[in-house]
Amino acid sequence: MAPLDPSSEQGKDKKDADGRSDAAEKQAEMEANYPYFRQFVYDKVREMFDASVPELPDIDLETLARLEGAEPLESFIDQLEPNGQGLGDDR
Repeated sequence: MAPLDPSSEQGKDKKDADGRSDAAEKQAEMEANYPYFRQFVYDKVREMFDASVPELPDIDLETLARLEGAEPLESFIDQLEPNGQGLGDDR
C-alpha cells in the first residue's frame, strides 16, 4: 500500500488521529507516573472556580431566589416540554 500524501484529506485525517493518539498516550503516561496528578488538576480547577464565583449571601435559598427574580417552575415548564406535553407517568 502506498504511503498517504500528507496534503491529501486522508493524510490530514491520519495525522490528526495520530496527534490525538499521541496526546492520549502522553496523558496516560503522565497520570501513571504522577499519582497525584489527578488531585492536583482537581485542586487547580476548584481554585479557579472558587476565584471566579462570588460568595453566596448568608440567606436562605428561597429568599435569594426571590431577590434574584426567580420564577416557580410551573410558570415556564410548558416552554421546556415538547408540545406542552408533560412527562406523565410512563417516564
